[in-house]
Amino acid sequence: MADSPQSFHTHQRQVVRRFLQWLSKPIFKSVADLTITGEEYLPKSGPLIMVGNHFSFIDPVCFVRIAPWQVEFVGGADMPHSPLTTRILPRLWGYHPLYRGTGAKDSLKAAEAILRQGGVLGIFPEAGNWATVLRPARPGTAFLAARTGAQILPVGLVGLNDVFPSLKRGHRARIQFNIGKPFGSFETE
Repeated sequence: MADSPQSFHTHQRQVVRRFLQWLSKPIFKSVADLTITGEEYLPKSGPLIMVGNHFSFIDPVCFVRIAPWQVEFVGGADMPHSPLTTRILPRLWGYHPLYRGTGAKDSLKAAEAILRQGGVLGIFPEAGNWATVLRPARPGTAFLAARTGAQILPVGLVGLNDVFPSLKRGHRARIQFNIGKPFGSFETE
């Protein structure tokens, strides 16, 4: 069952999120040589949809590391190939699960409510991280942007698949987060 947008604003959830956001900085510093470009493009507030390429299980954690605000996420309810830790973190942070093949009406309604309240939503429009090449985006992001007037903030995540193999060899991977200029809002007739 999907959480309501309001359930993500409880005091307990906010404390957990602030801690995880704080923790993301030393963790990234210890496991990777991180370069972030385009931080000047981070808007002060929402409504905003953060979108990124999706090749790694840790992509959502990258959004948490980048964002000066607490990001709400929609993502796959079923994560059959992900390691245990990457299934625990989304539950700790809280997210709106998408059930693939169902039209995801409840998740889209929750996402729309978040954006209409001026929130920030994280989405990986490829809808899965199992490919090794960039795939076409699913239409949900464009649908939400058009319905809510939210801007889209593109984020390119580079080198994340090298993090764990590099750690096994005793090295830190070189990774990069490239934040693009927000675009939109969009109107439909």
